[in-house]
Amino acid sequence: MKRIIYFLFIGSVLFSTQSCQTDHCEQIVYTIEHQSFYASVNSLRQNINIKGPRALSIPGKIYFYNDLLLINEAYEGIHFIDNSDPSNPVFLQFIEIMGNTDFAIKDGKLYANNQVDLITFDISNLDDIKLESIAEEVFLPEWMEYISNNPDQEHYWYEKPVKTTQVMTCKEFEAAQTVPGGLGRNGGGFFVQDDFAVLETAVAFDSNSSSGGTGTAGSMASFIIVGDYLYTLDPNTVFTFDISNSASPEKVNENYVGWGLETIFAHETELYLGSSNGMYILTLEDPADPQYLSSISHVGACDPVYVKDNYAYVTLRSGTLCDGFTNQMDLVDISDKTNPILVKTFPMTNPHGLSISGDELYLCDGPDGLKVFDISDPFSLSRNLLEEYPDKFAFDVITLPQYDNLMIMIGIQGLVQFDYTNPQNLKELSTIEAVWE
Repeated sequence: MKRIIYFLFIGSVLFSTQSCQTDHCEQIVYTIEHQSFYASVNSLRQNINIKGPRALSIPGKIYFYNDLLLINEAYEGIHFIDNSDPSNPVFLQFIEIMGNTDFAIKDGKLYANNQVDLITFDISNLDDIKLESIAEEVFLPEWMEYISNNPDQEHYWYEKPVKTTQVMTCKEFEAAQTVPGGLGRNGGGFFVQDDFAVLETAVAFDSNSSSGGTGTAGSMASFIIVGDYLYTLDPNTVFTFDISNSASPEKVNENYVGWGLETIFAHETELYLGSSNGMYILTLEDPADPQYLSSISHVGACDPVYVKDNYAYVTLRSGTLCDGFTNQMDLVDISDKTNPILVKTFPMTNPHGLSISGDELYLCDGPDGLKVFDISDPFSLSRNLLEEYPDKFAFDVITLPQYDNLMIMIGIQGLVQFDYTNPQNLKELSTIEAVWE
């Protein structure tokens, strides 16, 4: 009998299809390894191309816009999928963008990064997507001007996930499982603690939806559009772009906030930033110049945020890129935006992205899959688990009540769409599998 086993193997993730017999057996092991990526500024700009559809390989962030489903292929580009019928999604196009980790859409304009530049595309006609402009080097800090002064010289940018395969004997496979470094167990199989954090950079829009036809993404974004402004993060800074001239965005501010910034969420007149050491609240009283309002600290951990009413729900997880060993959800009282207060903590397995629709919270708890909680009483969340779907490693989710209660969930295996009309009995509509062969 064949089964899939997931486990962490110091710096790589191994997936094995196993059929062992007594003392002699072999299995194919699928591996995601991280390789250092070097490129010149000019080569990054030269690798921006509109291509035909291709299979999903390494899934990243998800985004929904006007019946379009978009999936980031980590550091490679963006898939465009016709999702007018969620039970039958159809791949349409792929935009190749070397180094891309995030994007956002407003009024038919897609804004994306390539490590150094902000790139604008006109996607109003999907049969004729056009590159409109490149705002060069807007994401390079001043101290890195040596890079812009040497546009043909290669530089290190990131650790790129790469799939490999190998054949291992059962003895070798069992020995690999004993390697120290964050090994965990779930239901008899092994799972990844967090080597996929590199894939998780997307923002859930509750009151995040701004006027003018923006899209909806997951809860781990570093890009968000509010009104005529695009806000993006690097590990220390919030960048503000005026996109009132949609074809030619202009950087109007960059504000140092703190270290370890990861995610951004907009609610009412504030931005909520998740970082590896806490949550920051910025006011949008002047939307062209977000200002620090308050913060609350926590132990080192990866940290997406979702806000509903007077509470922020903050998931903290351990993992190779997040420092620390905490796995929990924090409930933070934000009724006084200048003084956020931690009021309760709920233990979790390895919580990632989350979304809220009505009185239900949908949580991607890593190897434990998707969990649904009743939060009509936020303080009783841990006692009000409505349902759980443990068969898929989940790291981000979108709920779309305005689209007939459509839910989109992405994980290691690929993307799954559900009808969540009944939160205690999700109806699976379709699956897009990540291709390993």
